[in-house]
Amino acid sequence: MAEDSSVDLIRLADGESSLEVRVLGRTLPGVLTLHDHLDAEIVVTSGFAQGRLDVCLAPEDLNSWSQVLGELAAGRDAVWMDDGRNPEIRSYADLPRRLRVATLSR
Repeated sequence: MAEDSSVDLIRLADGESSLEVRVLGRTLPGVLTLHDHLDAEIVVTSGFAQGRLDVCLAPEDLNSWSQVLGELAAGRDAVWMDDGRNPEIRSYADLPRRLRVATLSR
């Protein structure tokens, strides 16, 4: 996947801040043990700072993102990628149609 053909898996933004998870492509195309892992980046932007971190998404990360969407749709808080391999993304469903997000790195 060329850089200009990246895909936004997640894009949460308000007028001042944003959190994006962009899929950049396969980790090692042609290597059987890693053919289903994806290179991605987490980009966090606010009014005073911007940060970017490269991550590797495994199939179980994508499956758990589906579960997180279900939790958020039900109005419950959710955590994604809390296995210690990548920074975890915590989502707090404060009010209807309002969401707070925190990115934590260990």
